[in-house]
Amino acid sequence: MPASLEQLQARLDALYELQATGIKSSSSGDKRAEFRDMDELRAAIAAVKAQLSTRQSTPTRRSYRIIACKDL
Repeated sequence: MPASLEQLQARLDALYELQATGIKSSSSGDKRAEFRDMDELRAAIAAVKAQLSTRQSTPTRRSYRIIACKDL
């Protein structure tokens, strides 16, 4: 099941907190995340931001108007 907007935002907040503190590992309950370097952490932030942006965007609505005329 895909993550909800709230879960994605919580993940992003946690990743930003890790980046701000300079810590490369985190655990929450039975889940643990460890990053080799800051570049890997930045890539994880970019991935979560991309997921958030696709979930938050609304589909583009297109309407078409068909105009026909008859030459006499």
